[in-house]
Amino acid sequence: MLLDEGLYMKFRLHGLFGDNMVLQQGQPVTVCGWAGAGSTVKVELGSANGQGVAEEDGRWAVTLPAFAAGGGALELRGTCGDEVIRRHNILIGEVWVCSGQSNMEAMVGNAPDRDQVLAQADWPELRLLTIPRIPNPVPPKEISVPWRICTPQSAGDFSKVAYHFGLALLQKLRVPIGLIDAARGGTIVEAWTPREELVADAEMAPLVDFYEWILPRHAKVVAAHRRSVAGWKPPGDSGNTKFAEGWADPATDVSDWPQMTLPCWWECAGLRFHGAVWFRRDIEIPPDLAARDLTLHLGACDKADTTYFNNVEVGSIPLDFPDGWRKPRVYCVPRKLIRAGKNTIAVRVFCNMCNAGMTGPAEAMQAQIGEHAILLAGLWRFQVELNLGQIFVPSLPWGPGQFNSPSILFNSLIDPLRVFRIRGAIWYQGESNEYAPERYARLFPAMIRGWRRAWQQGDFPFLFVQLPNFGPEEPPTIFWTKLRQAQEAALAEPATAMVPTIDIGEAMDLHPPNKGEVGRRLALAGLAVAYHDADPLLLSPRAEAATFGGGKVRVKIVPSDGGLFVKGDEAEGFTIAGKENVFVPAQARVEGDGLTVWSDHVPMPRAVRYAWADNPRCNLFNAAGLPLAPFAFGAES
Repeated sequence: MLLDEGLYMKFRLHGLFGDNMVLQQGQPVTVCGWAGAGSTVKVELGSANGQGVAEEDGRWAVTLPAFAAGGGALELRGTCGDEVIRRHNILIGEVWVCSGQSNMEAMVGNAPDRDQVLAQADWPELRLLTIPRIPNPVPPKEISVPWRICTPQSAGDFSKVAYHFGLALLQKLRVPIGLIDAARGGTIVEAWTPREELVADAEMAPLVDFYEWILPRHAKVVAAHRRSVAGWKPPGDSGNTKFAEGWADPATDVSDWPQMTLPCWWECAGLRFHGAVWFRRDIEIPPDLAARDLTLHLGACDKADTTYFNNVEVGSIPLDFPDGWRKPRVYCVPRKLIRAGKNTIAVRVFCNMCNAGMTGPAEAMQAQIGEHAILLAGLWRFQVELNLGQIFVPSLPWGPGQFNSPSILFNSLIDPLRVFRIRGAIWYQGESNEYAPERYARLFPAMIRGWRRAWQQGDFPFLFVQLPNFGPEEPPTIFWTKLRQAQEAALAEPATAMVPTIDIGEAMDLHPPNKGEVGRRLALAGLAVAYHDADPLLLSPRAEAATFGGGKVRVKIVPSDGGLFVKGDEAEGFTIAGKENVFVPAQARVEGDGLTVWSDHVPMPRAVRYAWADNPRCNLFNAAGLPLAPFAFGAES
């Protein structure tokens, strides 16, 4: 919780210095708090002691020598005059900040394997601290929250990625581990970046100026926003114009319609607009089942739908249906409409804001006749009837309570931690910045530099997760692809490591469940970067450079002594292009410290890509099971 101003002239410790905490080994320990101005404060920790004097604002700090890990639990004792404060069961070990958006925030207790994980979560030397996710444009003087010993009862509401990362380090290093969970779902990198870094960016500086202009006027802005929202309505459906043209008729040839893998939000398949889209799929019904009623299960359609079977409407959910965007569509098809052989399902979906499409889930999509089920997830033909452009719900401008305002999460969740010495940080974020990868490529490294300046501990290790595979395989989209490329720009900063997860995502789940593997890979990267383990298998292989010549592309891979292996019969996910910059599938072979890539259809390649799609096929790994990171080299890659 945030603390009352009236407490700051009373003798007290900063709220982060509590029972059960872990203090960073090998670095001086600075303990701080408040007391009456001019008061002398003495601090004892184990056999070490020191003293300091409270300044005019009441703040005091006492720095003690560095401690080594081990040696059991310690007691911290602070004295000011006749007042004594004690903190118990303190361990010396490794402290990591764990930050980012919802994939870092996702808790152990909400995971599919929660029962198994929690049953084993009895680790007395693993300590957990969760920072309140309260946005505030002004950095609080402190945050007071309890450190918790990791038990089956305490671990459930802690970050699962952080938990598995910390547990892996604990088991490898055999020293206490302290984890500080400072994550917030749905957030952009701009909110986590210190102000001085944002104002140094030509694109961000005017946005920061506007934000700071609006802060003192925020009450009036909120009132105006409420008035605008009260009168705002999204556009309605102008009407079904394509049924009369035969879009639901089995006799209409739709072989030239493009295809989309369902279920999915159609924006993930490249349709970045709202409006009306038709989907069609033919199914085969055996003659012995054609005389029976059929139940059509389509999953959810976001927002409204009209569904046809062999050119006859069999059901619909209107736009004003409560929670219609997530209601499973279950429609009865009478036997009189069913034919032996080919039958056509046509679904018109209309959406006027937020996400759109036939969203499943996949296991709910089937046509059922008695005990016989025809699965409907997969490729459907589609055609656009109405493009309304992108419609945005009027949103409240940046202000005191807006968690994506410039620097607000740095101020609220990160700045108060600077009193605590740390080993490093792990980071899982980027999904909310998919719209501006070029900006992300600048701001993410700037954010890292800003955090390091704030802590004044030099270039502490910063490990980050590259976004996983997400979205349909066909047709391929590249919204997350570009963001992954932007994330890689941060590797130019010292003491950084990127953890690819291109193999463990989910096509239609923004929050893939395999957080344990993400934590394990972060821990391996931590061993390499923070603890200087030279094992080449700790870091995922990356493409460092490409050379073109002799009708082939030579790609150098680092680290090269970790090996590179193909899971399957042949390497997948490679494309190359010639001077026309038209990419075609390519073959690849592991050779020495890299790869050789070629295609018989491109005699003079000038560009090469691997895993260059939001949800690509890719199957190259090192001997530790870490995937080769996506890459692109050459013209307009």
